Formats: sequence, C-alpha cells, structure tokens
Amino acid sequence: MILELKDKMDLRDAFERKAVHTEEAAARAEGSPQAEAVLALTALGYGNTEALRAVRKAASAIQDADTESLLKAALKELF
Repeated sequence: MILELKDKMDLRDAFERKAVHTEEAAARAEGSPQAEAVLALTALGYGNTEALRAVRKAASAIQDADTESLLKAALKELF
C-alpha cells in the first residue's frame, strides 16, 4: 500500500503538515501570542501552513510582540 501511495503524496508537504501540527499543539498548550495569531488567521480563512509561515515571519521581525501586533504584521506578510 505504501508503494502505491508513494507517488501520489508529496513528501515535503506531508512533513510540513506534521511540523505545523506539532508546533500548533505546543503553542496552544502555552497559549502564546503566536498561537493566538495563527488561530485568528485560520479563523479568517487562511490555511494552517500559510498562517503559521506568516506568523513566524512576523515574529522574527518583532521581538516580544503581543497577539495584535503579530496579527497585523502577519496580515501584511500575506498581502
């Protein structure tokens, strides 16, 4: 079965989904501003991976930011 599905799945995409899921679970447990910003973006209709990438970029540019600042910066990254 694995051999049959091997060509139908993108391995990078599968690993990235797993990484996103792991990071989201850890962030939710902490209740961090980054986790809240990702949740807000997904609530607005952005994909998990897309939201996480934008928040990561925003967080690297803004140190010790609150949720609102991260969300604004992440939205700018998405546009």
